[in-house]
Amino acid sequence: MEGQAIFLALLSLLNPLDEVLVPDPGFVCYEPDISMADGIPVSVPLFEKNGFGYYVGAVMSRITDKSRAMIMNSPSNLVGHVMSYEEVSSIAKIAVECDLIVICDEVY
Repeated sequence: MEGQAIFLALLSLLNPLDEVLVPDPGFVCYEPDISMADGIPVSVPLFEKNGFGYYVGAVMSRITDKSRAMIMNSPSNLVGHVMSYEEVSSIAKIAVECDLIVICDEVY
């Protein structure tokens, strides 16, 4: 059911060729859902050396004028990383500054 909700959210939010930032590694359905909604998935790498947490620099370097949304997943479906308050706050600041919609996948 969770995959359907994210897909429906993407269908309602995206215009053709809008970009959506997705965690990498991340849940296998994100990229196909974005593509089926006529969007473009943009990978944001999460590195083991950082505990698979979001690095603000990696997020910011992937935002363009076509960026529309970002998917966050905590705990991460693959590596189990739970986002800290600092990570969530940083992502919220980026979303406000860059006018991004954040889709939070917190199904677990």
